[in-house]
Amino acid sequence: MTYKLTAHDGNTELTVTQDGFETAAEGDKRYQDVCNNGEGWNPILVEIKKLVEAG
Repeated sequence: MTYKLTAHDGNTELTVTQDGFETAAEGDKRYQDVCNNGEGWNPILVEIKKLVEAG
């Protein structure tokens, strides 16, 4: 998993990249687990956004 913060038009952009499932043990199962019923990282990113904007 990689996190990248980039300045973008006076704001900070967070990019989250998660890969390597193709070579991990039980990669297909792990991939399905992190898909979060099709939601992926969206619920987590929404909460991170709330925390950052409140601070």
